[in-house]
Amino acid sequence: MEHPFYSIFEDWMSNKAVGLSVLQTFDGHLYQALQQPASSTLSATMQRIQAMAPSSTLAAYNSAKGVTKSKQERTIFELQDEYIILQNCAREALILSQRLHRVTDHENLTQHMSIDTQCQLPTFQQTPTELEVALMMVTMKEAIMKETEIMVRVASALHLDMRSEELFAYIQVWKLSPYIDEDLKRELAAVKDSVKYSGPDK
Repeated sequence: MEHPFYSIFEDWMSNKAVGLSVLQTFDGHLYQALQQPASSTLSATMQRIQAMAPSSTLAAYNSAKGVTKSKQERTIFELQDEYIILQNCAREALILSQRLHRVTDHENLTQHMSIDTQCQLPTFQQTPTELEVALMMVTMKEAIMKETEIMVRVASALHLDMRSEELFAYIQVWKLSPYIDEDLKRELAAVKDSVKYSGPDK
């Protein structure tokens, strides 16, 4: 049986990717929401000029600048939806990190895990021992716990009055995953087929 560490870790990474996508969309919608609606006089004037002298450039300008109140209201609703999704992503990250903590406790790693030494692992000169794989899992679990803390803080810090620079910083931290070691991630993926699990379903 595949060790539950892997399915939980993959679910956590997928959840984080969803959160990043929503956070980036939130950034775009927040910018739109902060735009002032075009004045009706200016808008009407620009439309008359467009009618008298058709121009693709002017048409594009009118389309871009014609931010109406109804558009802004729709954008606000979209921001609310994205805020809720981000809160759900943060909560799901917490749940998954707690599950990861349980499957990497001492009992699960020492009693329910074994390594198939016959499995071909071209990435390694020799098959890692159970202790080495357990150490990799625990190290990644600790990184996930720290990353989850960042996600929770970012999700709880979002508000409509935040500066664009602040939101940009949050997006970058979420995207960069500073605590996750990419080399360790690749090594865990490389030994996946050799790790056997005999414990209860998690």
